[in-house]
Amino acid sequence: MADELKILTGGVLLLRNKYYIIFYRGKDFVPPTVAAALAERQELTKQIQDVEEQTRSRPVEVAPSATDGQDVAGTLAEFYEAQARWGREISAEERERLLKEAAMAKMARVVRRLEHKFEISQAKKLKAEKIVS
Repeated sequence: MADELKILTGGVLLLRNKYYIIFYRGKDFVPPTVAAALAERQELTKQIQDVEEQTRSRPVEVAPSATDGQDVAGTLAEFYEAQARWGREISAEERERLLKEAAMAKMARVVRRLEHKFEISQAKKLKAEKIVS
């Protein structure tokens, strides 16, 4: 991209790195203040890149686990522990009632779906009869 910009602008590529691209389009010299500012900025950029590289090359430290090597988060054991601590016991009668309600709700959904399909087929039948007659 820097080379394409150089060709398009007709300038001289002074500096190109990760953060910026500098072109000079004018006389063939750079004033000392500009050269000093460029050198300072380039040194700062080099320091930043060195710090980033050191951070990337540093080995990853793994925090020791508080448990004995087995994680319990999201396991069945954690569920049972939470259930024992905060859950309520469901009696056999209540369990049967819940199962019956679930079955009734499922049947109601099936009936509604079949009624909807029946209404659609009735509408199609009436439309076909109207076209035929």
